Amino acid sequence: MTGAKEVLLQFESVYSSHGAIKVLHGVSLNVHQGEIVTLIGANGAGKSTLLMTLFGQPALTQGRIIYQHQPLAKLATHQIAKLGITLCPEGRRLFPQMTVFENLMMGTLSHQNKHITSKQLEFVYHLFPLLKDRALQRAGTLSGGEQQMVAIGRGLLAKPTLLLLDEPSLGLAPRIVQQIFKALKEIAAQGTTLFLVEQNAHQALQLADRGYVLANGNITLTGSSQELLNNPDVKNAYLGSE
Repeated sequence: MTGAKEVLLQFESVYSSHGAIKVLHGVSLNVHQGEIVTLIGANGAGKSTLLMTLFGQPALTQGRIIYQHQPLAKLATHQIAKLGITLCPEGRRLFPQMTVFENLMMGTLSHQNKHITSKQLEFVYHLFPLLKDRALQRAGTLSGGEQQMVAIGRGLLAKPTLLLLDEPSLGLAPRIVQQIFKALKEIAAQGTTLFLVEQNAHQALQLADRGYVLANGNITLTGSSQELLNNPDVKNAYLGSE
């Protein structure tokens, strides 16, 4: 799948820290246009830090992050978002007192194209019909799974070329996880490139084309999803009895 595809996102020997604590130690990976790529690893491995370093928080201490041939290190967060990169953060980070519809529309702030907004909103409601029924309900009254649907929908309304997802299945019931991952597959089928950070390695690798394993701030394994699913070390460390 990746042979004829352009490299969309590159991390080249990326180092970053939280204060005096060094988190990433020379991470290199790439995401091709049209791919679903997953980054798996244990809690505390540095997965979320990798995504946040892309947006400059924390800042790079060494290395380069390149998106569509453009280095990102000197750009402000809002400038990076306007390039077509959208993050669905861990913990959803919705506005609880605002309605579902108002939260969704926050995703449109990076563009003002009403045609795109209408088309994307229709697609979001297709993926998650419940959100249309709950459009006027306050987001803070939704379940965790419903809030995750809103967070993904908000991300889609930014019309991203690259959608970053940080632990979208965290804390959700298995039935909701299946629904979320089904939606992600459909989002990718519409042409959006996905970079998925997940502790749920089995679900992530079943969805993705390729994967990387991050441990203690280092990439320790990479390969096709099937190769990683069949790898004894990945099975023992991340897949349990599955």
